[in-house]
Amino acid sequence: MPRVLEFVRFMLAFEEGPHSKDFEFYSPIRYNPSIINETGLASVETQEFNDISILLKAQTGSSSLRELYEARKAKKDSFSLSFISRQCGASKGYLSDVFRGKRQLHPQYWEPIVDVFKLQGRSKSILQKLLELDRNRDDSKTELLLEELARLRKAAATYIKTFPEQSKGMFFALEVYCSFGMFGNSPTLKELRDHFGSGRGIDLDHALRYLISTGAIAYDGIHYRILENHISFVSSESGDYSYNSYLSQSLDFAKQNLEEWSEKRDRSIYEATFISVEKDKLPDFIETIRNQNHQFQADLESKDADTIVLYNMQVFPVSQKRMAKQTD
Repeated sequence: MPRVLEFVRFMLAFEEGPHSKDFEFYSPIRYNPSIINETGLASVETQEFNDISILLKAQTGSSSLRELYEARKAKKDSFSLSFISRQCGASKGYLSDVFRGKRQLHPQYWEPIVDVFKLQGRSKSILQKLLELDRNRDDSKTELLLEELARLRKAAATYIKTFPEQSKGMFFALEVYCSFGMFGNSPTLKELRDHFGSGRGIDLDHALRYLISTGAIAYDGIHYRILENHISFVSSESGDYSYNSYLSQSLDFAKQNLEEWSEKRDRSIYEATFISVEKDKLPDFIETIRNQNHQFQADLESKDADTIVLYNMQVFPVSQKRMAKQTD
């Protein structure tokens, strides 16, 4: 079932299609640092994206470590085998053998090497699962480990996409996009019109034209088809429509539906709680919630979906304790 995550801007040329018009648009692509750099656009190569990109395609824990090492070494000469050896307590020769796949990394070095590479959340979990597979010699456990790895990768498999900033109908277009999951990702126009109702016919036509222009879907004359199962958003720094605009619309939509759904506790969740916390522990708490949240969303998806839900979450500081002034 298609999902919407976070977005980044990327300009491509317009391709003619059944819903084409003469205008410029922002088209989605899979995250590819080389493509972005070749176009001269501002780099979006955050370490997290790079690490996940490596870990999604790696076949073994050893190859993952080698690629993670080479990526960091290319950016910083001081990130050497000697540096890793000093930090995690393993010899350079041993680490060299591990990176070349001649030996498997011993579990006693898993946490130290994760710390050296500063992996967190999903990246850390995927690497540790790959390292566990490297050392596994029990065929009865292999299938379970592979299933766990696939589950972790599904939650981490985000692709960088974008939508036109100018479009005020973006929120509805994303709802239309996600509704494809209820029709096997290939609905007909009649199925979509029946689902959204005649009152939204014009909005639906605009949304479909909009989604085709971005490359998220295609039309073969009978069916609309999903081209990418995940659309990700990273905040945009300019334009009339930003990620904050999307979040604001999401909260407004939740407010509009409050009266209808807040009391139907078996089918909805409307909760708000104030919690007193320790400020220094908040970052770790936020990271844990974010990773668990993405995993939960991935697990909730179904190929046999018949319902679209809006999943909102907000956690932020409201006030902080004022420290008393010291007196002599």
